[in-house]
Amino acid sequence: MLFKYFSLALAGASILIPYTVVASPDHSEAIAGNTTILELAQAPPIQVTVQDLKGFKGAITALAVSPDGSRLVVATGDGAISMIDLDNLDSVYTRTFDVNDFSNISYSPDGKVFATAQERAIGVFGVRGGRAKETLRGHAGKVSALAISPDAKTLVSVSGEDQTIRVWDLEEGELIQTIGEDVGSVTEVTFAPNGQYFVTGSIANSRYLKFWDANTFELLQTYPQQPNIFGLAITPDGQTLLAAVKNFIRAWDINTSQQLWSVKAASLDINSIAVSPDGRMLATADKSRRVGLFDVATGEQITSLEGHDGWVLTVAFSPDGRFLFSGAEDKVVKIWQLYP
Repeated sequence: MLFKYFSLALAGASILIPYTVVASPDHSEAIAGNTTILELAQAPPIQVTVQDLKGFKGAITALAVSPDGSRLVVATGDGAISMIDLDNLDSVYTRTFDVNDFSNISYSPDGKVFATAQERAIGVFGVRGGRAKETLRGHAGKVSALAISPDAKTLVSVSGEDQTIRVWDLEEGELIQTIGEDVGSVTEVTFAPNGQYFVTGSIANSRYLKFWDANTFELLQTYPQQPNIFGLAITPDGQTLLAAVKNFIRAWDINTSQQLWSVKAASLDINSIAVSPDGRMLATADKSRRVGLFDVATGEQITSLEGHDGWVLTVAFSPDGRFLFSGAEDKVVKIWQLYP
């Protein structure tokens, strides 16, 4: 990926900010010798390149990167979706819709479509032209989050308002199942990497982490009640569940259900989280205008990336883990190059 000016928006040249971050491309070694990522955090700061994408008309509410790393989908609070070519940072297209905002985006693992949560409906779009292929309707409240299964055949959507989980056939655009008994105000969902189950998280009176069978839709397990859950992620090896609970992040061993660690990650609530493709780093977007980077194994903070002028609402890693994208209320997408 090149850092260049792009026609939609780019303002200002790349700048260098001293931060202590990252490991080598395979994350097995750090930049110097065999130093681990935590040892690197104790070393003198290295420079991280950050690039701003500006010109969007609304707050950056959701981001998603294509599986091949070539495209970035940007959803904004004015009801627009923009597709950015990451090879040259050109705008491929921008589509504007009659919705207040898009609360979530999920890119299908096969790279053919992406889905958006748009008020009470789910839009399924073709990647090339950004045209709507399907609109999935059925939720009686705002869709809070959605996730596409690893085989790209199933989509799960949740609504904290109507307190239901809905499972859709993504290929046919049909509703498969509605789960609505004792699910609470569900606002987060993520699929296991093997596709055998998905996990939901809730707010308000429920505030539980629940595991659901992706084939039978039966409740498999419930973790103890948490504070409000604002983000979920499972490491690519399927071993660790990560959750943002208010301004803390917590990790559980999925095999034993034991909590591994809990750390205060921000001064204000966390809006979303993302785990790196190698499963070793967690990024957080929070209301204190920062992007946090944490070691998944220990919960130790690696660094805090600053520069947004507003709540950071969303974060996403590139598939190779070299870049981290963040979007905020300031209508800016920042591209953080974590290592060469």
